[in-house]
Amino acid sequence: MQDISLNHIHLSGKQFAHWLFARIFNLILVIVLLFCTINTLTSVPLDKIFLCICIIAILFINPEKKVFTSKEFLVVLSFTAIAVLSSVANLIFFPMIFFPIMGLCFAIIVSKYKHLVVYSLYYALFIHIVIGIILLILAFFGFARFNVSSSVKGFADLYSTHGFTATVQTYGTLCISWLLLYILRGRMGLNTGIDKLFCLVTNLAILLTFNRSSYLFWIIVLFFEFPVFFWSLTIFMTVLLINFWDILTKFLLSSGSIVSRIQLLQGFEISYMQSHSLKVYLFGRGTDQISEEVAKRVKWTNRTDLENGYTMLLHSYGIIGLVAYISVCLYFIFLFLKINRFKEAFFLFFYFFATQYITQEFVTTTFYVFLTIMLFTYKIYSQKLKIPEHKPVI
Repeated sequence: MQDISLNHIHLSGKQFAHWLFARIFNLILVIVLLFCTINTLTSVPLDKIFLCICIIAILFINPEKKVFTSKEFLVVLSFTAIAVLSSVANLIFFPMIFFPIMGLCFAIIVSKYKHLVVYSLYYALFIHIVIGIILLILAFFGFARFNVSSSVKGFADLYSTHGFTATVQTYGTLCISWLLLYILRGRMGLNTGIDKLFCLVTNLAILLTFNRSSYLFWIIVLFFEFPVFFWSLTIFMTVLLINFWDILTKFLLSSGSIVSRIQLLQGFEISYMQSHSLKVYLFGRGTDQISEEVAKRVKWTNRTDLENGYTMLLHSYGIIGLVAYISVCLYFIFLFLKINRFKEAFFLFFYFFATQYITQEFVTTTFYVFLTIMLFTYKIYSQKLKIPEHKPVI
């Protein structure tokens, strides 16, 4: 009896050790993926460093798993060749134009691992979302205004949250990415009551971005996936609009950010359109930044970056790069159309072509986090799993 008891205790100890190791490992995964979304905590680009660490770690831990399919490898190889051609044509090496290649590799590789997406990435994104809300609350209560934006659309006392991302736009993308993952998890039967609470918090975070582009994408998602919530919000906003017409129209129709983006396009026009160089038109200038000389000739002399996605692609990679981007995006959209997932195809179309016109997220990790979730969504549906088609309820 004593031997049996000791053996039972020994097995329980091993089980506990296995359980503890699994929890620690999962926590590490969440932390790594959380830092894949953080790029303003320090001057060091933590998001890009951890993105690279994540890719290397996955390849090291699971070396026998096939990294790319032939089509995926062709896509990665094509974008690598385009970046190299642009660099060689301009005799310049600007590392940032190579980052999208690493981001694309991250999206393709991580999307192959169910646990990484539906658990680790899910909680990592939500932690970042909560951090953004906490920072905003601290700012409203007079504490340090750390990583929040003030003077939102002309309202000096209004703050918006962007967490540890560079802009409210990218933070909004993280929130919407989480929302799309929540919807998929719901159809996989993984969500519980606490996840519904998480969903309410995330919708609140989207509201607190005070970003019109994020609002538009959010409304589209609500219309297709949360119709009850969508119509309730529509009625509520109609009542608000009637009672606060002047304030809301001032916010919605504020042209300050639109004018600034138009002014930023002046730099692109001088640097690219007025170059009168076939080489520049075809291969770009090998950088997503305009020169200091060009910046001095436009109104926004303190800005050398390009916010519009199409101008960024043309300036960095030329017409060849823009055509490649459009072609690959249409291919991803076609994948969803082929399996009759029209809503997801529309989400991709809006994000790839509409959102990137307003701003560009190609050099941020948020773009590739979104792509990771969409590629994983495609894999789930293309496997013809029995996923219920009911609407997720908040």
